[in-house]
Amino acid sequence: LKLSTTMNIPLRLVLRIGVLLSSVSGCVQAFGAHAPIISQRQRYPTRHPTLVVVVSSLAASSSASVHEQALFKKQGGILYRTSIFNKTELALIRQELADYQKGGRLKDEIASSVAQHRMGAVLSSNNDNNRPSSSSSTSSQTTMDILREGSLTQWIRTVTQNPNYVLRDDQVPVEIRSYEKPNACMAWHRDDVLFDPPQLEIVWTLENSSDCRTLWKDDHDETTVHAVETDPNAALLIPAGGAEHCVSSLKRGRRVILKCVYALQDAKFVSGSHLHQFDKGKKEKNTKRKQQQQRRRRR
Repeated sequence: LKLSTTMNIPLRLVLRIGVLLSSVSGCVQAFGAHAPIISQRQRYPTRHPTLVVVVSSLAASSSASVHEQALFKKQGGILYRTSIFNKTELALIRQELADYQKGGRLKDEIASSVAQHRMGAVLSSNNDNNRPSSSSSTSSQTTMDILREGSLTQWIRTVTQNPNYVLRDDQVPVEIRSYEKPNACMAWHRDDVLFDPPQLEIVWTLENSSDCRTLWKDDHDETTVHAVETDPNAALLIPAGGAEHCVSSLKRGRRVILKCVYALQDAKFVSGSHLHQFDKGKKEKNTKRKQQQQRRRRR
């Protein structure tokens, strides 16, 4: 960030350089920016050993992409990947989001959610239409820029083999969510389809000292359940309307994630019933607006 400020180098260029460097360094280090791919497969509640595929050479990098593309199709589209962001991106995100975890900025989730006892907030950039109704909201411009142009976006485009996937925060706000209250959890559900064609939901872990597990059913065999305790800087890719998934009840520790939506650039927004889960004021305004529209139609 200092380099960008001092030498007037755009953040976009810094991020692209960081992505390139991380892909090279990951070839040498066992846990580089794109190193492990983990798929835990089990028949709940008995845990199977974890299958780990490590990218340890330049040639293996392309093999890993092919492996992920196959898993993406086989497991109902749900895919788990560790070490998503490079060190520069990760440091910038952690520094900026530290403010969201101080001073009571995280709010209780509204009652209509499939989650229980969860807290969170909407992330916003300086020019964000999804800025929360609270006047004390903090801008997260750098984090939003990284989500739009950094390593996560590049990974999604590689896995889907489609360069037209973009962060769709123009319609669906990025949220920081925290499992820290006792028994915080999320029931079994399928993500609502918000776009046509359907979007990809991303759950990226900022920190995790909890015993929470994310579980999802195999799309081809619902008696088989995959489970993982998500690592910091790991991402779950979940296609909307796809496999059922849940988060087990928290007994100890804390888990903080970012939830964001990626869709094709020209995808049409079709629904938004569960938006603004942590902004009661905006949720109520949207509900009233829908009720008024329904009254007009009846007339």
